Amino acid sequence: MVPFSPLCRFLVIAVSVAFPTSAYSENCKPLTEIASLPIVSDIQGGISIAATIENHQKTLILDTGGMYNLLKSSAINDIGLNRVAVNPALYLMLFDGKPIEHVAIAHSFQLGNITADKIEFLEIPENRLPSSIAGTLGPSTFAAYDVEVDPTGHKLNFFSRDHCAGQVIYWTHEPVAVIPMRLDSDLHIRISVTLDGQSMDALIDTGTTGSILAGYAAPSNQGNAQSDVSTEGALYRRRAAAFKALTIDGVQISNPDIDIEDNESIASDLPPLTLGMGVLSHLRFFIAYREGYIYATAPDAH
Repeated sequence: MVPFSPLCRFLVIAVSVAFPTSAYSENCKPLTEIASLPIVSDIQGGISIAATIENHQKTLILDTGGMYNLLKSSAINDIGLNRVAVNPALYLMLFDGKPIEHVAIAHSFQLGNITADKIEFLEIPENRLPSSIAGTLGPSTFAAYDVEVDPTGHKLNFFSRDHCAGQVIYWTHEPVAVIPMRLDSDLHIRISVTLDGQSMDALIDTGTTGSILAGYAAPSNQGNAQSDVSTEGALYRRRAAAFKALTIDGVQISNPDIDIEDNESIASDLPPLTLGMGVLSHLRFFIAYREGYIYATAPDAH
């Protein structure tokens, strides 16, 4: 069993983590796989995987667009986890305008052959996730590893970050896209993309299927077909869009399924474009957190 590193024991104050891009010795190590998990492909809403929390198997979403680990109240009750009051100086999170009040502490956690003897989950309302999903894992946990998403093989693979720079693509000899990424203070991944000729920043969000473009960044020639989507009391006005091409470091995704959100619910400090798994599933990609790059190929590259 491989224990989670100290980053994954939720020292959540230290979120501005530096990941050097060139601090490698000449005697660097080969790529080492730590764990490989099947993706639960029949559940909508992002990359879903099975985890064991104090001997209870639960389905969690790996959420690069989140930050903390989250668990629904029913899952906390079922597992029998202890709750403690949230320290608002550590956790700043609101649902429906109400702050998170409790954090649940698990003393046994297993993800494949990765284990932790203490991991914390913020308690969230039942209606925030599908009934088949117990919670989410945020990057304050898994950014201690490099992460590979294989949508064709339905696999999520974790690797040691201690490896030779750039030596991560093991599944093909075909050309590879090397995409520079930036981490914000919440460990969110930001990249530069081009959408129908317009350059913009995008957020990589493995925690959702849909991709959303903020209305202020949308081209004026997009259609006006709208649908009102109500989520936990908040009303989102979205309209279908017909984009021709999304280009990421030379890799082109034709006719990407991206909706436009015509309100101000997208925070101003976030990139205008959020890319969910509906679009990202067109890539097989390796997130090299230590290097600061995403390596990507076609999903079926060999």
